[in-house]
Amino acid sequence: MPTTRIYVQSLLPDYRDFITALAHSVKLQVKQINDKKFTYIDLHGVFLTPQGTLNPKFTTDGAHLNREGYELWKQQLLPYMETL
Repeated sequence: MPTTRIYVQSLLPDYRDFITALAHSVKLQVKQINDKKFTYIDLHGVFLTPQGTLNPKFTTDGAHLNREGYELWKQQLLPYMETL
C-alpha cells in the first residue's frame, strides 16, 4: 500500500527508572526512521516527572494509566487524528 501512512507512538514511561530508560532508548532508535510516510508521536515527555519517571497523577499503580492519564494521551493524539 504505497499511500499508507504509518503512525508510531512512543512507549510511555514507568515508575521504574530502568523501564523508563529502556523506553527512552527505543524512542531514540525509532526517531531515526526517516520516511515521509512515517510519523513518530512522542508521548514520553508529557508523562514524565522532573525525576524522569511516570508522573503519579497519571497512573493507578505506576505503570498503568488512570482516567487523567488517558485524557492526556487523547489530547496528545487529537492533532494527528484531525489530519486523517
